[in-house]
Parts: sequence; structure tokens; C-alpha cells
Amino acid sequence: MVNKSNKTFSWVFFLGIFILSLWLTFFLHKPEHNLSWKGAIWADKAGYYIYLPATFLYQFDVNKAPPGIVDKTGGGFLLDENRNKIYTKYTYGVALLLSPFFLLTHGIALLFNIPELGGFSLLYQNMVNLVAVIYLLLGLLLLKIVLSRYFNSRVQYFVLFLVYFGTNLLYYTVDETLMSHVYSFFLFSLYLFALIRFLETKKYIYFLLIAFSVALVVVIRPINVIILSLLIFWDVTGWKQFLKRVLLWLQPRHLIPFILIFILCILPQVFYWHYLTDNYIYYSYGAEGFSHWLNPRVAEVWFSPLNGLFLYTPLTIVMAAGMVFMMIKKNNNGVLLVIIFITVTYLCASWQTWYFGCSFGQRAFVEYFVLFSIPIGFVIQKGMQQRFLGLKIIGLLLLLSMVYFNIRMTLIYEKCFFGASWDWDRYKKQIFQAGLLPGTYVRTLLIQDFENQDFIPDDPRSSEFFHSGSFSGTFLPSNPISGQLEIYLYDIGATTPDTLRISFWAYKPLLLSTQTDLECFLIHEKDTLFQKRIPIDVQIRGLDEWCKVQSLIALPELDQWDARIFIQFRNKSGKPLFLDDIYVEIMK
Repeated sequence: MVNKSNKTFSWVFFLGIFILSLWLTFFLHKPEHNLSWKGAIWADKAGYYIYLPATFLYQFDVNKAPPGIVDKTGGGFLLDENRNKIYTKYTYGVALLLSPFFLLTHGIALLFNIPELGGFSLLYQNMVNLVAVIYLLLGLLLLKIVLSRYFNSRVQYFVLFLVYFGTNLLYYTVDETLMSHVYSFFLFSLYLFALIRFLETKKYIYFLLIAFSVALVVVIRPINVIILSLLIFWDVTGWKQFLKRVLLWLQPRHLIPFILIFILCILPQVFYWHYLTDNYIYYSYGAEGFSHWLNPRVAEVWFSPLNGLFLYTPLTIVMAAGMVFMMIKKNNNGVLLVIIFITVTYLCASWQTWYFGCSFGQRAFVEYFVLFSIPIGFVIQKGMQQRFLGLKIIGLLLLLSMVYFNIRMTLIYEKCFFGASWDWDRYKKQIFQAGLLPGTYVRTLLIQDFENQDFIPDDPRSSEFFHSGSFSGTFLPSNPISGQLEIYLYDIGATTPDTLRISFWAYKPLLLSTQTDLECFLIHEKDTLFQKRIPIDVQIRGLDEWCKVQSLIALPELDQWDARIFIQFRNKSGKPLFLDDIYVEIMK
């Protein structure tokens, strides 16, 4: 009777997640969003996807692609008409997992004469949304089996609930459905499931699943190679077991097929690189790389309003605490999980764009929630053993509040954080938009530190000199404007501002006048209601060093609440000048 009720609950649980996720993803991806920034196949996501139509519909012939498809999908890939090459910097792993569903969808399109638009019509966009939910469900089912090895049934289901609804896995399942993370989540779950089963049974089918899943994980995201450590260290209790595990994988019947499967999974990518560049090995990310090895942005990765891990996914605080608790209690995997968490943090913090562009939180951690679900279960299990009911209730409410926070933020998030690294005012605006704080939001501060390349992307940036972070604003002969900031009056509050206090840091490497002005405008629709220009050269006293400059600008009274304050710097001479850490305080 108990077993039957457990099966019934399991069916209801997973079916409920499937139906709710489908409803959410189609709620967030309306038909009119097709081929727009709100659509499923846009920018980076189009870069992952293009392998499918390029292979099955165009045969990698640029001339067969729909006209203007690059612009219609946000520039996630390029069509080189001169060389007849289809270029994407992303690897093919996500496309491989999508391929059976893509072929089925294409068959449906042909059978029922549904428009294809070269594989980018609404039918294909809907297919992507459905497939993301399918891989989520498969990942959760496999993770449930993994958790059953360590925890009782109640803990298992609560952990699955928390990992999905309490982290940005939800966002990357129902909103950014073509980003790699939900697919990697599935592969991580498959890998850990197969590893545990293989170690218990030694059945070769599980070994093959291990080799396939870990190879594809690395193809999708090469830094995920660190999960190879699980082969040796997962559930290892001592040196004898460690040596036994090493010898197990060094056996020719394991080592040779593992290497062959790994090579087999990488070969399509190698062939694509050769098609593209005539080289079998190619670094497709160009100037992007791990430029912060010696000064990793750990504080930013964890705590920055710009996609900080703990700020956007507070449940990771419980995960981290659970890892430390496991380590203190000498749990088998405690030290391993702490090392993996620190390693992932360091790799993210060392990457040039440590915030990973337009992202909801630190998206590089999403697939690792498969592993970090274990410390959550450990915390919940210990919590259930507490005698005091009050502590249990407090703990439960805390976890549910984290889930509520994540759901609300997921539903209002606008793809990108349009602010500086430590722009708490902009972060607070999101909290108000999500309905997580009472009252009315009032913006009082604008910041530009030039670190977030998605915030005012037209501003030229330089890594040659900077006051903080890794970049500063500069000026180009083709673009004499930098340091742009704007805000609408209706974002400021019930009373109009009367003064702007503007401070910034400037660096002038040459003793030459740059004829640079700080410009402030009040604009209503196309009309300029007020303008003020302040020469800043005379205020830059230091040569070849950073100098702080401050200005006050008095504003006239305005009744047009849809007017906007616009600020920028104009370099009229073209002489070198660098700006950083611009702060605009809005005073009333």
C-alpha cells in the first residue's frame, strides 16, 4: 500500500512539474515573440541551434539560408557569403541533443505543409521550448534515483522541488530554453546516475553511459572537464578505495573505450572547425578568455548585483553551508564538493566576462546543482532530525522564501542586468518589480563602471587603463561619445529632482587639452527642454594618474513625467582620455 502511494505521488509530482513548466514556457514565449529578443532562438541560443538547419536543411550552403536570418535571430551566428561558410563560436553538443526532435519537427512541417522559414518558424521555436522541459524532466528523474541512494523519500522530493523552483535552473528551463544549461543539467544527472550504478553493479551499459555523458558535457562546455574527478573520488572513503578506483579506470577494457568514445564525441566539432578554418583545433572565442587568473573576481561572482550567485540564487547559500557541514562531519563527498564549488567559482571569476553577459545569476553553476543537491539533502535531513518544532518551521519558511524569491525574479527578469558591477540601486529596482519589497521604488543613483558590456554597448571601452575593475571608458575617432547614462523622470519618484551631483574618475596620459565636455540634457520625446555643458579638462589636475572630478548641475522644474535625463561625455579633440566609475546622484 505504501509502495503504491509512493508511485502515485511520484507520478503526480513529475507530471505536475512537466505541465507547469510547459505552461510557463509558452506563457513566456508567445507567438508574437518569434524572431525577437524574447523568442526561443535568439543571439547565443541561435548560435547553439544553427548546426541543425545548417546540417539538415542547408547542407552548410549559405545560399539556402533564409534572407536576413542572422539579423532576425540576434546575430548569434554569421553567414560568410564570400567563403560560403556558416560560422558559430558555440559547440555542437546542444544541437546533438536536439537533433531527434528537430528531425521529427521537420517531418511534421513537411507532412502538414507548415512554413519552415529555414528551421526558424514558430513550429521550431515551440519544439525548442518543449524539448527543454523534456530534458529537465529526464534530469530530475535521474537525480531522484541518485538521491534515493542517500536520503529517504520525503527528502528526495523536497530536494528536487528546491533545486528546480529555488534556483536559476527554472529560468534556464522555461525562459532561456536554448541555452546549454538545462541540457548540461540532464547530462550531469545521467553521468552521476550511471557512475553510481556502474560502481554498484559493474554493468557495462552504465560504463558506456558514463563515457557518453561526460564526453558530451565537455563538448558543450569544456571547463566542465572538472567533473572527471568524480570518476576517482565520488563516494571514496580512504586510500585503499582510492587506489582501487584508479586501477578500475586504468583497466584497458575501460580506459581504451572511454578514450574512443570521447574522441568520437569530439570529432564532429573538430570537423566543423576544419570546415571553418582549415585547422582541426580552433579557439572560437577570439579575444575572450581567462584574463583574470591572477586577480579573479570572486567577490563579484558571489555578491555582485551584476549576476552574483548568492544574490540571484540565495539557495546556493544553503548548498555551500551544506558542503561545509558535510566536510566537518567527514561525509564521503564533503571535501570533494567544496573543492568543486571553489574550482567553478575560480574559473568563473577568472573569465574575462565573469558575469557571463546577459544572464540570470551565475548561469555557469546551473548544471552543478546536480552535485550540490546532495548537501541540500544533507541539511534537510539534519533539519528533520531536530527536536524543536520551532526551528523546523523557521528552516522550512526560510527555504520556501528562497523559492518564492526565485520564482518572482524569474517571471520579471528582462534577460540582462542593465547596470554596473556594484549597482545596488538597479538591483533594488528588480526587487521592487518582482513585488518582493513593499512601497514604491525610487531611483537615486546611476552608475557606469564600464565592466558590463551589455549596459550601453555603444560606449567604447579600454582595458589599457582603468580605475577599478578591468575596463574604462574611452573615445574613438569614429565615436567621440562615452559615459552615456539616462533615466526617465517617472523612475525617480513623486517629486522632480532639482540637482544632479556627478562624480567620476578621469585619466589623461598626455599633457594636451582634450576639449572634453560633460553634457546633460532633459529630453521630452524629440524635443530638448534643457541642456548644460561643462568643460572637464580644467578639473583634471593630475597628469598620468587618475583624478576625481565632481560637478553639480541644477535642473529646471518639469511637468513632463515621460521626459528623460540624458548624460554623456564628448571628446572634441580626439586626444586620449579615459573615464571610469561615473556616479550620478539624483537630489531633490
